[in-house]
Order: sequence, then C-alpha cells, then structure tokens
Amino acid sequence: MKQRIPEKTRINILARDDYKCLWCGRSTVDGVTLDVDHVLAEHWNGKTEEDNLGTLCSHCNRAKGADYYGPYLLSTIYKLNKKVEEWFEDKFIGNNIGRTDGDSYRWQIEFFHNKNVAFLPQIIKHEYFIEGLFLVTEENPDTDIKIAERKKEALLQFKDKIGDYLFENKGFLEEVNSKLVFKEKK
Repeated sequence: MKQRIPEKTRINILARDDYKCLWCGRSTVDGVTLDVDHVLAEHWNGKTEEDNLGTLCSHCNRAKGADYYGPYLLSTIYKLNKKVEEWFEDKFIGNNIGRTDGDSYRWQIEFFHNKNVAFLPQIIKHEYFIEGLFLVTEENPDTDIKIAERKKEALLQFKDKIGDYLFENKGFLEEVNSKLVFKEKK
C-alpha cells in the first residue's frame, strides 16, 4: 500500500533539491509541477525516508513510473559540469517551403553513443516555428514577449525529447574530454 509522504518531509526534499527536477533540471518557473517521489519505488520495497526521496517534475515522474533507478535518480540524467543548455545549438532554418508567415528554427544537441565498441555521433533535433518575426513597433509591443515564450516552450519540448531518449536507453549524458557522451546506467 502506498504511504503518503508527510508535508514537512516534502518541503525538506524540495529545498534540498533546490526546487528543481533532478532529471531535467526544470522548476516551477519553467511551468512544470514538482513532485517528491521515491528513488527506490515502494513497488520495490523502497522506504519513505529522506535518503530515498527526490524531486521530479510531473513529466519525468510519469516517465520513471515504478521502474528501479536507484541512486541514478539522485545524480540526475545530466552528469555535467555545466548546464545542459550550454551544449544546445539553436539554428535558424529559414522559411518553410510554401510558408511566408514566419521562420523555422531548430534546437539540436550532439553527443557520442558507444555502440559495439565504436563511439558514434548521435544528434537529437527539435524544430519549432515562430510566426512573423516583425520588428517591435508601438502598435505591437508584445512581439518580443511572444517570441521568447515560443522559444521557451520549444526548449522545454526539446528537453523532454532528450529526456525520453535517456529514459528509453536507460542512460545519462556525461562530459568526457570536452565531448558529450551517452553512458548506460549500470
């Protein structure tokens, strides 16, 4: 039977984890709901104790389910010295064929994945569209805000895409010799 996590314990865990998801790094500022959940799920006889609890956003928590991830949860899916966003490229693609009402952009990350003793480059991409990039005028002062909101939304979708890849392949990204490398969790 699922045991309810006491509110004081929840608050302690959220504060300990700096009010950020331990897997994707998002917070409520990014528009996600934060959950406190078991590292070793109750399904696997995990206890409701602070050293077995961690902060996850609702998306990552759903993706994790009752899977056994152990200490891997507390060390995050990004074992990096710098923010994962610093590895992202934001590329201008231009007008979509047949569309003249805006421009397309692409978030992209490149890393290396060890497959059969060879490190092969992998690229995860996420394209997004921004309608009519018009200069801000007195008549339309909120254009920059709309563009920033769309870009932020696309960035969150891109982070979800990376997270999905890492969940599906049961691994994490780590910086090795100034390169981003995918490693399987053991």
